[in-house]
Amino acid sequence: MAEDYVAFGEIEPAFARTKELLLPFRRSIWLRIAVIAFFIGGGGANFPSSSWNAGDMPSGLEQAISPYIFLIIAGVIGLILLALLFSVIGAILQFVFVDMIRTGEWRILSHFSPRAGKGVRLLLFEVGLGLLMLLIVAIPVAIIFIVVAGITGGPNISVIVAILAALLILLVLLIPVAIIQMLTIDFVVPVMIREDCGVIAGWRSVYPVLRSEWKQALMYVLVKFVLAIATWILQLIAMVIAMIIIGIAGGIIVLAAHFALGSLLLDAVLAAPFVLAALVALLITAVPVITFHRYFGLLVLGRLAPQYALLP
Repeated sequence: MAEDYVAFGEIEPAFARTKELLLPFRRSIWLRIAVIAFFIGGGGANFPSSSWNAGDMPSGLEQAISPYIFLIIAGVIGLILLALLFSVIGAILQFVFVDMIRTGEWRILSHFSPRAGKGVRLLLFEVGLGLLMLLIVAIPVAIIFIVVAGITGGPNISVIVAILAALLILLVLLIPVAIIQMLTIDFVVPVMIREDCGVIAGWRSVYPVLRSEWKQALMYVLVKFVLAIATWILQLIAMVIAMIIIGIAGGIIVLAAHFALGSLLLDAVLAAPFVLAALVALLITAVPVITFHRYFGLLVLGRLAPQYALLP
């Protein structure tokens, strides 16, 4: 039964291609993919915001921060712009990674500029998808808040009910949104490269394939989910081993220097290379994982729709 589904049949070929690319070890390829992993392999967090006024602040805090308010605003704007730049680069590198895999030309900069426009379109699509999800959450939550507030005659219970409703709706929406995001990266991005089109046009080409092969698409999603968990566990094990090795080596040197000289500044200087090595190790452990998943998606797409096959 399993052999009837493309997703099962392409696991071994994806693993074989990953092994062929990464072994024997070639530093230039590993480092380039590690750079890509830095931008596309990480996750983001949305922190809740609240409305503040002078009465919300602890006594004396407003006077303490008022001389630095413009500096704080500039810092916040700077962080927002930095996050935006990071997101744009990550979206562009989604296309660069596919280009490098399909052409065998492992030069990030030579692929980066031609794919900048498509990367920006991909980011706008992802932002639009996020805003749509928030809108779908906000409308029923607002209605629930108004109804409950009218029944109870106060905002306290209605706020609690609205928060619970928002969390429940978010949990329900996260699954389809995550699937759309995954299919966009795995299938639509390669189609955008093949047909030289935008995200919406790419989805118009991919959707008929998914609709006609809906069982294959459903199995791909399920297999991809299981593979994501399995590879994440393997990556976590590799990360822990690397952290233990680097931590022991760095700890011995830093502690020896501290007991000998007792300088916190020297401790920080000596620890810095080991911290950097730990960050590099974290990215290196992600290289086989993102490479395997990229090959897997491209191989499955090539089987489901041979006209969009990008791999030789």
